[in-house]
Amino acid sequence: MWDWLIPVGEWFASLSSSDWIALVGTSATVIALIFAAWQLHIAARAHKLNQEAQREALRPYVVAQFLPPRSEADSGRIGVKNFGKTAARDVHVSFDPPLPRLTKEEVQRNSISNVEIYIPAIKLLDQVFGSPIKTLVPDQQIECTYWHARKRYDGFLAPKRFRDTPEKEADHKAREVRERAEFESANAGLSADGFSADTKAVIKYKDDNGVEYSDRFGLDAAAL
Repeated sequence: MWDWLIPVGEWFASLSSSDWIALVGTSATVIALIFAAWQLHIAARAHKLNQEAQREALRPYVVAQFLPPRSEADSGRIGVKNFGKTAARDVHVSFDPPLPRLTKEEVQRNSISNVEIYIPAIKLLDQVFGSPIKTLVPDQQIECTYWHARKRYDGFLAPKRFRDTPEKEADHKAREVRERAEFESANAGLSADGFSADTKAVIKYKDDNGVEYSDRFGLDAAAL
């Protein structure tokens, strides 16, 4: 099994002193070249990681967030802001799922009684975000009306009765409880414009080098 080692041993035994010196020198050179190649690989890897870290630190970072109303009669807004260190270019804002397009009259019927609807939120969003934002510099924020509060059940869906018999009063209360449950189930998590609290804002943009970025952000207004 080990017969092949005999010729190898004989070969080594036949080497002169000068042959051994040359062999050792060649081996040292090969090892040095391998080590140098490995060092170059490590340096190139470190340089690449450093470049990626610098690019990440200096990149634009555009975020969409829900901004709560500042008063009871105010509407919730969407804010699109660049939290990064450099400008964002060609910023596209869209929504998933696509937002319904209700008329002013439909939105007014859905809204709370003390709020006058002049323009549906979808039209304002079209005006602000319908076309790409060419440049969004660091710390710049663009806001737009987004969430008109939807009316809540107030008990007036059931006709009021006064001085009714206890049986009829019980019937009216049962009807109101049923109507309230049906109303809240049909309108839960919706704005007056019909927007869902589960809607996501989809943001796409580029940096100065043309590198593209894309993010999705929840616009959870269900607590309102």
